[in-house]
Amino acid sequence: MIAAGLLVGCGTSHRATLRISGEGGIGPVLSRADLRSVRAAVDPNKSQPDILLELTPNGQRKFLGLTTNVARAGRRRHRLVHILISVNGRVISKPYVDYHVSPNPFPYKGIVVDVASIRAAHDLAARLNR
Repeated sequence: MIAAGLLVGCGTSHRATLRISGEGGIGPVLSRADLRSVRAAVDPNKSQPDILLELTPNGQRKFLGLTTNVARAGRRRHRLVHILISVNGRVISKPYVDYHVSPNPFPYKGIVVDVASIRAAHDLAARLNR
């Protein structure tokens, strides 16, 4: 799993849209169709609420391509490049791939996004699972 940053809230209770892409248009782009499931949880090590985005096999391939392309862009630009996780058009998290540590990213089965509260985690998981 790759860990992402803090979610501060993302709107109403309707079905949510999801977009995961690299900054500056780096792809491939992932959407809700690339998720197998979404669930709310609490990180037992940090007691921090989060959501777990479990990827489909195709989503795993696309995310590997995305992290590889982000790492390559970082190496070319000599700086960290972010992955943008957006819900309903609003960026909720901007994790990065450190090209020094992971020049050749490995496949991930999911993404962990920290959220502000367990209630926010349950709300977002429910909207992404609809």
